[in-house]
Amino acid sequence: MHTTPQILCFFAGAISLGLGIIFWTRLNRYRRFPAIDGQLISAAVSAVRTQDQNGIGMTYIPVVSYSYAVGAAHFTSSRVYSLSSYGHASRASAQKFCDELASKPSLTVYYNPADPSFAFLRNGPLMVSLLIPFFVGSAFIIVGLWFNR
Repeated sequence: MHTTPQILCFFAGAISLGLGIIFWTRLNRYRRFPAIDGQLISAAVSAVRTQDQNGIGMTYIPVVSYSYAVGAAHFTSSRVYSLSSYGHASRASAQKFCDELASKPSLTVYYNPADPSFAFLRNGPLMVSLLIPFFVGSAFIIVGLWFNR
């Protein structure tokens, strides 16, 4: 007989696993995007207030703007990562990232050939962050099936 916790564990696992598959598929597609040179327009650090079970804190996000051209069309973008934006735990870390971008004569810009206005500088997050939905999803599914015995 199925109980509510079993069903909830199984569905939570299935949803997490599904999100992991979606992210993995997108990342693999984005990794095949062509790369071109771009020029940094600006790079600054923005502090964002966050709150979790440990209280209120700060996350520091690089706010970047860059330009690039695909054929005769010129574009600007502010997207740094292909899947989402990532904050830094310290202002110094975020500033170091911005300084590294500013020190380069040109930036490598990855763009979508079907929609060149979609571009980013860093092709994907750490692989570990993509594996989290797989592990969490698998764990919930196992727990849901385990209690089904």
